[in-house]
Amino acid sequence: MPAFNRLIARITAIADTLKSPPGDRESDEIRDGDGAALDSRRARHAERPSDEFEGTSAPEPTPIPAQTSPETDREALIALYHATGGDEWEINTNWLTDEPIDFWHGVVTDGDGCVMFLWLSANGLMGELPAEMGNLTHLELLDISINQLNGRLPAEMGNLLSLKSMVMNHNQLTGPLPPEWGNLVELETLDLNENRIGEALPPEWGNLTNLKSLQIIDNQLSGELPEAWGNLTNLETLWLNGNQLNGALPAAWVHLTGLDSLWLHDNQLTGSLPPAWGNLAQLKSLHLGNNRLEGNLPPEWAGFVNIENLDVSSNHLSGEVPLQWVALKRLVHFCIDANQLTGCVPCDGSFRGLTAHRLGGLPFC
Repeated sequence: MPAFNRLIARITAIADTLKSPPGDRESDEIRDGDGAALDSRRARHAERPSDEFEGTSAPEPTPIPAQTSPETDREALIALYHATGGDEWEINTNWLTDEPIDFWHGVVTDGDGCVMFLWLSANGLMGELPAEMGNLTHLELLDISINQLNGRLPAEMGNLLSLKSMVMNHNQLTGPLPPEWGNLVELETLDLNENRIGEALPPEWGNLTNLKSLQIIDNQLSGELPEAWGNLTNLETLWLNGNQLNGALPAAWVHLTGLDSLWLHDNQLTGSLPPAWGNLAQLKSLHLGNNRLEGNLPPEWAGFVNIENLDVSSNHLSGEVPLQWVALKRLVHFCIDANQLTGCVPCDGSFRGLTAHRLGGLPFC
């Protein structure tokens, strides 16, 4: 089984970052195999301290009952196989056989015999994800990227309370983002890039307080950026560019103090640049180009002391570049063209490290 062995080696390399620490009470509890474990996890999440700031509380998603056992996991995998054209997969070794599911291609189980990793990237999956996916409640890693999956994202997957990483990019998935996924409080990575997902961003996802990376590039999202996402204080990467998002930049996102990279370009965002965002001192990359933003460049953004890439081009910004921005000494890429800015770009030698810039004809001074 060389293909299966290669998969095991690949997954083992990342297992230490995905498995819960030894003795973790929540991990033990979710493996008890009954509904009480799910209710207990949700109850503890509900008891967590409320937001440190007003007006951004994320609504609690509605729980969906689920069952857990090796037998129900096998049934869920069989449902996935039939729903996504398993007979035509690139590799379907041992699927639907009497072999333990740990020997099925792309499947790794835990000590209880339940699915822990499911890795079927670039494997020719076609069709819709079945609701039975929500029964894989021991699942920690799911990668079904680069396939031809379509249809809606199952709300039932909000039951996957052990899930830490979900990668579903480069498919043809549609419909709204399920509010029920706000239950996935252990989730750290979610990649839905390049699908056809539409409608609004769910405020309920503000409950995903362990999330570190959220990417939904090049979809059909609309509506406003949720204030409740200001709760995602562990977030490091947030990429939402290439959609149809509108409305203002949320002031509550000032609480995303761990944010390293924020991409919101190529949307329809309006309003002014929030001065308070200047407190995001960890930010290295901010892309807001090709929106409908207006007003002045905030002097407070001199607080971006680690910023390397700053792009606010192709908006309706006016006024002058603030003198305070001479503090942005780490800038490498700087784009402010295609606005109505006047004056000059004060550098005082601080912008000498620029390797690329578009200043819209403004001179340095």
